[in-house]
Amino acid sequence: MSRRRLRRSWGQKKFHSPVILTAVIMAVVMSLIISGGFKRLVQVAQNVSPIMAGIYITAVLHSSAQVDHPARQGFYGIVEVFVDTLLICSTTGFTVLVTGVNQVHDNAATLTAAAFESVFPGMQYVTYISLLLFAGTSIMSQWYFGHISLTFLKKPKWANVYRVIFPFLIILGSMSTINMVWSIQDVALGLLIIPKIIALIFLAPEVRKMTKEFLDPKNGYIAPGRGSEKKK
Repeated sequence: MSRRRLRRSWGQKKFHSPVILTAVIMAVVMSLIISGGFKRLVQVAQNVSPIMAGIYITAVLHSSAQVDHPARQGFYGIVEVFVDTLLICSTTGFTVLVTGVNQVHDNAATLTAAAFESVFPGMQYVTYISLLLFAGTSIMSQWYFGHISLTFLKKPKWANVYRVIFPFLIILGSMSTINMVWSIQDVALGLLIIPKIIALIFLAPEVRKMTKEFLDPKNGYIAPGRGSEKKK
């Protein structure tokens, strides 16, 4: 698809929904999910694989999994980062570069949709639906991370307050500029890496010990069918 055609195509397809309406809907949905039961939200959050896997945030999710050995879940986490970051993100980036839409399309939010639509007409709607699902489940996981962290710090009252104000934070974030939201996100996640790295350094010996135990054929964790028997 030529650059002129891309400009004309996406110039005709621009549409916007009221920001406050979207914000309120997301806040209400999130409130219903939270009030629907913590266990249900945990089940949803455990199936979320956000890009934050690369900064170890999803360790909170992996820690709640029921497996026969911690190292097994650790290997699942490694595969998650590989698929999420190296495969999916790389595919998206290459698609944008190969189609050349980054040279004619200035809206980062719809850049990927424009790239896929330039090759497969109609694919942009699949991208939009995927984006909505990803955004919704990411919001769920963010609340879960915060609640678990406050609970671990033995601050149940703070966790309850966080549960109440979180929907309002969704509205506030939706009403803010995209540059401000990303700046806050980058700073917060950047600071979060610091304690994570420190924890990894101190836990490295334990991780090595558990990994060697798991990979040792004598223990039966990697032999077909023996892991479930050992668990029993």
